[in-house]
Amino acid sequence: MKYTIVGSGASPYVRRLRLYLQGHDVTFEVINLFDEHGDKRITHLNPLKRIPVLIAGDQVLWESRVIYNFLQRALSRPATRLIVNFGGGTVKEMP
Repeated sequence: MKYTIVGSGASPYVRRLRLYLQGHDVTFEVINLFDEHGDKRITHLNPLKRIPVLIAGDQVLWESRVIYNFLQRALSRPATRLIVNFGGGTVKEMP
């Protein structure tokens, strides 16, 4: 399936989504909305004008939690929580 992230590179929500897909070796395209046509594109995709937006095949999804739930099912990944220990510099996934 082809995945496209629509948003801004400066958005932490878009960055998290990009990292999630990269961490699962998923190929995707990113469309940056900071150009002269950005506002028209986001309005067409999401009437609330919120980012990120994920285009997955013929489905258009917005709202981060909805996107992550969709990806967990689509990629057959169990739900996980990311545990970060800044003191020891460790990052691990917990079921």
